[in-house]
Amino acid sequence: MLGKLFLTFTVFTISELALLIYLGGLIGFWWTLSIIVLTAYFGAYFFRLHGMKALQRIQHDVNRGVMPTDALMDGIAVLIAGAFLITPGVITDVLGFLLLFPPSRFIVKKMLRAFYRRKLREAQENPNPYTRVYTYNETTGGGRPTYEEPPLNSGPYGPMGSQPSPHHDADVIDITPED
Repeated sequence: MLGKLFLTFTVFTISELALLIYLGGLIGFWWTLSIIVLTAYFGAYFFRLHGMKALQRIQHDVNRGVMPTDALMDGIAVLIAGAFLITPGVITDVLGFLLLFPPSRFIVKKMLRAFYRRKLREAQENPNPYTRVYTYNETTGGGRPTYEEPPLNSGPYGPMGSQPSPHHDADVIDITPED
């Protein structure tokens, strides 16, 4: 996984650099530099504009008592778009502007929903062994492990893993004066 990530970032960075050098040779250094600066400026402006709209939608949904999943996905897409636009490069600028505009963002959200639905289905079919306590049922002679709930007072600190309070109700002394 780390090797794939390293390879992806290396190839991506070399591609961006090669494209900037090519663009600089084609239209000149100063024009290329001005394009980089202008896209960063407009990217920051649009990031702020769309980010505020996404934040308002999130607040509106929360105030109505609705889970703001669409607004959160928009906010994350705008955040990623802002990072892409501030980063110098042609490929990152194109990706950033695509993520800023709602029609292309809709396509990305649709793909992300499909991805997470598939991951959720896979997790339900094949649960992670580290999220549950499995024990072998001796009455069936071993075989497939069965799930058992961990006891509520498990852990070094008592119920739900919280540390017991040093103050108990029996230790409280009421010092309110009587009339």
